[in-house]
Amino acid sequence: MVDIFRSPGGIGVRVKQKSGVTRMMDLATITSSAKEKEEIADAVKKTESFIRKVRTILIDKDAEDENAYLDKRLTDLFDVTKKVRWYVRRIHDFLALWYLLYDLTAEVSLRRRDEIRNDLNSLLRSMKKESKGDETEIEPFITAVNAFRAKYSVATRKLRLSREQKDDLIKKQHNKCPLCDTPIYNIDDVEGDHVIAIAVQGPDEHENIQIVHKFCNRQKGVR
Repeated sequence: MVDIFRSPGGIGVRVKQKSGVTRMMDLATITSSAKEKEEIADAVKKTESFIRKVRTILIDKDAEDENAYLDKRLTDLFDVTKKVRWYVRRIHDFLALWYLLYDLTAEVSLRRRDEIRNDLNSLLRSMKKESKGDETEIEPFITAVNAFRAKYSVATRKLRLSREQKDDLIKKQHNKCPLCDTPIYNIDDVEGDHVIAIAVQGPDEHENIQIVHKFCNRQKGVR
């Protein structure tokens, strides 16, 4: 868990209980239970996913020296004020990036990276504004963060179609599967498919659903 706080130098992000993180890591190493080890493995996967998302957002051209290019791009992302000649990246920078991007999907990161990068710049810039340390000044920042997350969020899959609704859609499709363009009937093994995938911010609404063969849907993925 991270804590957002206001200081004279701007808005900061810190880990609430570092000792708790250390304890969890120690337990995962010595315990005979698999639960803690599974939690650590899950955290590692999320961290790897986070790194891939950041990498995707940073890229805006081809580069021969990938490491040097990404290194500079990351520093430029953090150095929003350009007040110092040599910017030294800090743990705070990475915690801020995690706080802003942890629930962003990989698909949205890829398709909207230019917009995300520009919005990130604005949020990181607002974090560097000096203040008197008044905690109430955090509220506009939190509001901006929530708006950022809403802009790039994806819907939760909740819509369930009745048999009658599936039959109606099949008729509207003239008994054709939109994915393979072959006949489809109501007694086939069928599924409701999002025309615009939820992973790329398609709505979980009836208007965004088509009926397809189950096999075709499994092959489609989020293409």
